[in-house]
Amino acid sequence: MRIVWAVAIWVVFTGGLMAYMLQRGSVAQTPVDEIAMERAQGVYTLVVTTTFAAQPDPFALTAGGEAPAALQIRMGSRVLLYKTDDIMAGRPMHVTIDEGLAKGTNELFIEVSPPLDSADRAQAVRIQLMRDELTVAQDTFWSDPGENISKTFRFDIEKRHAD
Repeated sequence: MRIVWAVAIWVVFTGGLMAYMLQRGSVAQTPVDEIAMERAQGVYTLVVTTTFAAQPDPFALTAGGEAPAALQIRMGSRVLLYKTDDIMAGRPMHVTIDEGLAKGTNELFIEVSPPLDSADRAQAVRIQLMRDELTVAQDTFWSDPGENISKTFRFDIEKRHAD
């Protein structure tokens, strides 16, 4: 009798697991509707200014054979800027964003690596988003001494900026 109960419990457990896996697989194959997003028109310029001479992080883990970055800016999975050479302090860098921005809230990931010899000081990077030489959004990000600046720059593009 115990063997019958053991087999019955095993069949119920395995059958339930199989039913769950089949149901889960059918949901995963359901086509997903594309999210409707109203694109911002025009060309935007991102102005990045550091208070330090950025250098590639010698301790950075990189995928594949790519060199570590002194500065990288990403919008989702799209790389807007990836600089592997040294960057001079106080010199603004201009990055053109011609597509991918939506009306409403947008985010950019910014990572900057300060030099090792200035590990005892806090550092800053200034970000400005411009359209037609008018500032749409701006922010300044600070690091603790000895740390990289890794921040998310969130900004809203209102209808009046995008038209």
